[in-house]
Amino acid sequence: MIAHLHQIFSDRLDTMQSMVERLPGVAPPIRKSNPDFYADTPFTDEITLIEMPKKFSFPSIKAYNGTTDPDDHVAQYRQRMLAVALPKGSREATMCKGFGSTLTGPALQWYINLPSRSIASFAVLSDKFVEQLASSRDL
Repeated sequence: MIAHLHQIFSDRLDTMQSMVERLPGVAPPIRKSNPDFYADTPFTDEITLIEMPKKFSFPSIKAYNGTTDPDDHVAQYRQRMLAVALPKGSREATMCKGFGSTLTGPALQWYINLPSRSIASFAVLSDKFVEQLASSRDL
């Protein structure tokens, strides 16, 4: 019963917020972040639970915004990461966890919106990335 009432009030609040946002001259309300959002990760536990090497810093790479060939970005990222001495047991997780920091704009939004626990390897991540942004390739 309580869950049902909570849902009704939540729906009504959403409707009222939508109505307020449509009023001319009224600034849209500042939405609060969902605290659960920060705990979500696109990575499976096999990736998430591996600790990053201490004192590791990611090599510098130009941020990718989704306007050029995604294969080039993946290749450049892979080469930079393979040039760094990483323990074999943490290489895959480190490559996955660091990839998002090389993205900006629409590419970063795509990454942020990956389904929770949908990425089990860098190969899966890079395949999904290239598939999503393939339209950015030069013909």
